[in-house]
Amino acid sequence: MMTFTKVVIAMLALISACTTGLGFHSMGRFSQGAFARDFLPILMAVGAFIASTCIWYWFLETYPRALAKEKQRLHILMVVSVVALFGLSTLWSVIGLGGNAALAQHMKKVTQQAEATLNGLSAQIEKENSLATQTGMLSTQFENLAGQEINGAYSNYAGRGEVAIQLTSLGETLGNMRSTIEESTRERRGTVEEAKDAIARLREIVDTQDVDPETKTRLFAKQLATLNQLFGRINAGQTTSMIREASRQLGALSATKPPMGDSDLARSQRQAIERVTPAGASAEKLLANFTGEIEESDVQLKQLSPMDMGTAIFTYAAYIIPAWAGANAFDYFPLLIIFLVAWTEGSRGRNDTEEQARQQLLEETRREIGS
Repeated sequence: MMTFTKVVIAMLALISACTTGLGFHSMGRFSQGAFARDFLPILMAVGAFIASTCIWYWFLETYPRALAKEKQRLHILMVVSVVALFGLSTLWSVIGLGGNAALAQHMKKVTQQAEATLNGLSAQIEKENSLATQTGMLSTQFENLAGQEINGAYSNYAGRGEVAIQLTSLGETLGNMRSTIEESTRERRGTVEEAKDAIARLREIVDTQDVDPETKTRLFAKQLATLNQLFGRINAGQTTSMIREASRQLGALSATKPPMGDSDLARSQRQAIERVTPAGASAEKLLANFTGEIEESDVQLKQLSPMDMGTAIFTYAAYIIPAWAGANAFDYFPLLIIFLVAWTEGSRGRNDTEEQARQQLLEETRREIGS
């Protein structure tokens, strides 16, 4: 029975060693050195096999026969052994069994994040572009007001007074804003198309099956760098700062203090300001509401980045449960076998003690009868 138990433990250690070597080989493919790529996986597999076999054989020989106090010390050694084997074998076995699956899951998730980011940026571009028509109308309105004021429509004084100058400046600012928004929209739409092509290539890389993981990861990382740059260019073209500047000028128009005094000029200036201020306040409110909508829907860019297998197996552990279960079973099932052997030995020992007690009682009874 003990021989069969040792054979089972050795077979489990051998399987674990193979998966450990596979894990080191998967990570070693990212190294340029021949030793790390070709020989280190074999050395680590052999080392893991020897370490695992020696540890569990020693516990198999000592633990079942140990006394209660000795078992307490052995429990501490078992915990230390489990921790050591986790770093030496289990972790690499998980990489060997589920590393590629974890990386594939990360690539799919990052691709989905890239698509969601692009959709958000595209929606924001169209939202900002819708302001171009409104700013064009506002620009025309203030240019007309400025022309009318130059002819004395509001102050009854022809010429470029303070109100006319402010109206002209606002008209020009809003007109420039419209031109800038339209130009920015054209450029950003072109960049969006580039980003769509980049995401399409990203999807092709993820779906490709005939490429080794090293090449796949390198191509994926390169494409992510391109996407990050494109997203940065799209996001940098926001017109929020321009809208704020126009709102500031509109606010300055609304806050213009009419001149004091009873002169004809003062009265005419007050009259002009009272007439044009509502238009400025209305335009200011429109731009403020639009700015709030843009800020609420603002896309927060996150750096898209690749991930190594060692990190992926923890980040996406829920997707590779069979790999984790298999690696732990190969490495720690011998521990369960040792506990079962110890329980069996303990039961057999108790039975032998009871049988010896019965035999002793029987002998004593015979001697008493004979005497």
